[in-house]
Amino acid sequence: MPRLNFFLATLGFILFLFLNPVSISAADNAQPWNVPRFVDDAKTLSDSVSAINIPAGVDAVVIDEEENYVFDAQGRNVHTQYVVYKVLTQRGAEGWADIGYSWEPWHQDRPTLRARVITPDGIIHTLDPSTITDAPAKEDESLIYSDRRVIRAPLPAVTPGSIIEQEEVTKETASFFG
Repeated sequence: MPRLNFFLATLGFILFLFLNPVSISAADNAQPWNVPRFVDDAKTLSDSVSAINIPAGVDAVVIDEEENYVFDAQGRNVHTQYVVYKVLTQRGAEGWADIGYSWEPWHQDRPTLRARVITPDGIIHTLDPSTITDAPAKEDESLIYSDRRVIRAPLPAVTPGSIIEQEEVTKETASFFG
């Protein structure tokens, strides 16, 4: 059952990315993303995002999205997901103002979250760890029971023109595939 939940959650996320009409990917820009993660100088990140050609009429644009899996000898992995996006409209600010990840305690440690919002005036607002909540994940089917959980947090100071940078790291305590 946990594998089915993982599959459904992954499929849902992929469908969300491809069918969400309020955002686009900056993949049409052939330039590789070479900005270090969480660089201290917010201007470096802002200047790099400003150099990207963003079409009119979108609420948010994903600038960079990276996923990394590192496996150990026992088959356990450390999964890192990193995303940078820019909110362009008020609708985008309302739809992209929080983060959340699901996890399964039977084989994973609680994920760690890092995030920051760089407002148009160049001020960096870092995610306050005390705002992160951890709750059981609600299943869509009443006969499905699992230990799956969801951590969520509101992002600080999201307004149109903000650049959001976020990273989630999940470590397995037992191999998912055994």
